[in-house]
Amino acid sequence: MDQPVKNYSDFIGRRAIINKIYARIGAGRPQSVSIVGDAKIGKSALLWYLAHADTRRQFLANSEDYIYLYIPCREINPASLENFSRRLFRLTSAYAPINDETDHSKFNYNHYKHLIESLHKQHKKIILFLDDFNLITLNPAFPLEFFSFLRSLANNYNVAYVTTSYEDLQKLCVSKDIEESPFFNIFTNMSLRGFEDSEIEQFLDLICHAADADVNTFKSYLINLAGCFPYPLQVVCEGLKADSVKILSGDPEIERQLFEKLQDHFQVVWDRLDVAHKDVLKLLSAGKRIPAGLQYLLRDLSKKNYIKYNGNSEAAIHGLLFSHFVARRAGIAIRNTQSGKKEHRLKVWLKRVLGIIK
Repeated sequence: MDQPVKNYSDFIGRRAIINKIYARIGAGRPQSVSIVGDAKIGKSALLWYLAHADTRRQFLANSEDYIYLYIPCREINPASLENFSRRLFRLTSAYAPINDETDHSKFNYNHYKHLIESLHKQHKKIILFLDDFNLITLNPAFPLEFFSFLRSLANNYNVAYVTTSYEDLQKLCVSKDIEESPFFNIFTNMSLRGFEDSEIEQFLDLICHAADADVNTFKSYLINLAGCFPYPLQVVCEGLKADSVKILSGDPEIERQLFEKLQDHFQVVWDRLDVAHKDVLKLLSAGKRIPAGLQYLLRDLSKKNYIKYNGNSEAAIHGLLFSHFVARRAGIAIRNTQSGKKEHRLKVWLKRVLGIIK
């Protein structure tokens, strides 16, 4: 498996949402959680961290009473009920006798029910972590009875689910019947957004360690380019590690190169925004006033960290590179910010701090 985080110690931040999720996992009867967030915002990394044995021991006093099952749905290829069943069968067979189970061609509901009953009698609690679960809810190969079965397990036993998706699961269903399934009523939705300021600093410290410099000396510059989302920050920081001279020398090509690396990512984010939010972002990009009737959309975008407010309480798009992307969608010519005197002075100062020039 291609792990979303290579080393457990490399996972940064997210303490508030981790505490909230573990409060539900560690309840007298475990509760289900749906983690919702945009592309490459860190959902998979968070779920991997939540399901890690060290995290379980850290947050649960009676961690030995829990059984964790972790399935990255993107790895079920082709995505089918049969392949999902095989994957789950391999995970669960270690906890109960196989009972001459030889036919894996269909989802064996009785096998899993008997397994859960057996573990329930042992006072075990089962948490099934499902990454990119929208790939299941949007797949016609998974019938209504599959979701009804998962709901029945949660109703009758100590079973809970922690899922990730890019939108609320009920909005990502292949049919009306599945959308109206009571299965989705058992979830508490928790939104994953950009990093907080303290998390950004931790992230930059980790990613930029190879630059051998104090993060605070160039933090503002990197955040100005990338915003507060993990993937753009990582792309910009890796560019710094690869060629700090080019990043900080005032090279007019640097923003274009970074933009090209992030353009596909920005397009995915853009495609998943609704029309009203796109329109507001375009207005901000053009420097136009947001009508009073659309102010609530600014609040939505602020909660998701797509915009920020300056000292005069004026809204602006968070991250220069994403702002460039929005401007192109709005048909606005992009001024080369690298040529500005303020930016040039900043880069000269940064070069001196990093020892690139004397």
